[in-house]
Amino acid sequence: MTTYSKRGIPVSSVSPQYLHTNSTSHTWPFSAVAELIDNAYDPDVNAKQLWITKSVFKHQDCLIFLDNGNGMDYEKMYKMLSFGFSDKKQLKKHVPVGLYGNGFKSGSMRLGKDAIVFSKKADTMCVGLLSQTYLERTGAHIVQVPIVSFTYTGQTVSATPEHAESLRDILEHSLFNTEEELFSQFKVIESLAKLSGTCIIIWNLRRKSSGELEFDFLKDPKDIRILDDVYNTFRKSNKRQNQESMSVPESVYSLRAYCNILYLIPRMDIILQGHKVEAQSIITTLARPCTDTYKPECLKKAIKITIGYNTKSMENYGLMMYNKNRLIKAYVRVACQRKGNHTGQGVIGVVECNHLVPTHNKQDFDDTQEYRNTMKNLNIKLEQYWKTFTYSHQEFKPVDNTKTPTDAAQVTCPRFLPEVSDEEQPGYLKTHKGQKKRTLDQCQDKTEKKKSKQIDLDNNIPGTSTSTASLVMFNQDTSEKIVGIKNIKTQASSKHQQNFEDQLLTAKQEINQLQVKVNSLEDEKSALASCCESLKKGRLRLGELRQSVACLLLSFVPEVILKQLDNDCEAVDEILTQVINKISPTEAAST
Repeated sequence: MTTYSKRGIPVSSVSPQYLHTNSTSHTWPFSAVAELIDNAYDPDVNAKQLWITKSVFKHQDCLIFLDNGNGMDYEKMYKMLSFGFSDKKQLKKHVPVGLYGNGFKSGSMRLGKDAIVFSKKADTMCVGLLSQTYLERTGAHIVQVPIVSFTYTGQTVSATPEHAESLRDILEHSLFNTEEELFSQFKVIESLAKLSGTCIIIWNLRRKSSGELEFDFLKDPKDIRILDDVYNTFRKSNKRQNQESMSVPESVYSLRAYCNILYLIPRMDIILQGHKVEAQSIITTLARPCTDTYKPECLKKAIKITIGYNTKSMENYGLMMYNKNRLIKAYVRVACQRKGNHTGQGVIGVVECNHLVPTHNKQDFDDTQEYRNTMKNLNIKLEQYWKTFTYSHQEFKPVDNTKTPTDAAQVTCPRFLPEVSDEEQPGYLKTHKGQKKRTLDQCQDKTEKKKSKQIDLDNNIPGTSTSTASLVMFNQDTSEKIVGIKNIKTQASSKHQQNFEDQLLTAKQEINQLQVKVNSLEDEKSALASCCESLKKGRLRLGELRQSVACLLLSFVPEVILKQLDNDCEAVDEILTQVINKISPTEAAST
């Protein structure tokens, strides 16, 4: 039946079949679980703790997600059960993961056919039902979501009268057939979450064609795991992330391992099957971590990338790509790591790509030019790290992979690449001087080890220090060849030693010559200092002489005031000249 707006325009409706269609975006079961975790994590809920449990209720296997967040009122629950409503906002530095207003619907319907939501916010309690089974039984042509709100009235809890039909359908088509059973779930929320929180119960869980649940709850009672054949189906269907040669990371089939790395900076405790997940930032687990930056064209500020060695498994490596603190792609091998020559083996790059747009299932990024530029530049940086912190030969051998996670977190390293944009690819890769020195030291250590091994080998060559019985095993030709090889090595070693001694002698001679020049310069410096001292003394004597002359002039020229002369050389010389001119005629007459 067509529904019209007040102006007579047809209103679009959602078919019940869309609930299943929408859920198929999650080919991997844990991506559906992550959607429900994100809802508790986001700032509008802001839960500090989330409990994930498998339970049995009325002979039904159920998955239960219970958080101690802000809870929901009727309007907020209605938006949660509808499609496309997302009014999440950033709270301080806490950026929401949710973007499309679709996560709960796609995630819950991927895990099972039916879900019921209990939420408590202060004195208000709400129950909402999203159920494919309910829609099938009632023959609904559009998606209907019964929601009922309860409020405290004195000592009792009563349903809002206008929600009577919703309450009736919930009691008839859910696992909870009485109001007392509904209220019991609110008591569970109160016991764990206290004043507010939300509990999601999913049943009619997804099963394989054999009828077996796709989750394994028995192999590890503290974990929820994916069966091998379920994972293989997911791997084949996801061609873009399919990498046949790589070993399967534990986070692919273990929910506990996946929750451990789900957020770059953990903000919420996850209690899985009654045991807390020891979540920590993956950066703190890397050995020999280095931090660099990459400047996409679309951003004004560069983004940070941290690269280091995986301390848990050298077989799992690649890029760990986050968006808004949430893991999107894990262990993505860049071009240099797919060459098959061990390049980049064991190396992990951790980067938060907030400039890229995740796909609807949040397990990949849209294949845009920005994404391709990012992968190209991150490949350059990871390859440069590999060249800087490994030996030069092709065989994989990390420089240092013995540090504990605590020690690894304390290692710091300067930038090892100049910052480049998408268009400015470097013509060469610049390495920090300190890292060049470390690489040189590593090469020297390697050479010394080889020499040491060779000496040990030479000392154990049959024919030099072995028993007579061992000598029988070698014929004369072999012995001669061994002796010849040893002679060649000895001659090469002697020649190398002689060259070293010649260079050392030349260096000593040059040092002696430089020392002679230094001594000569010191002598010249002393001579110049003596000249300066003589000049100073001469200047003082000249000043005294001029004062004496000035006093003498007073007897010939009484009108001169000595203070006016003030040792003025030109004034003294002018008066002296006048006096000489006066005296000269008298001396001439007497002569």
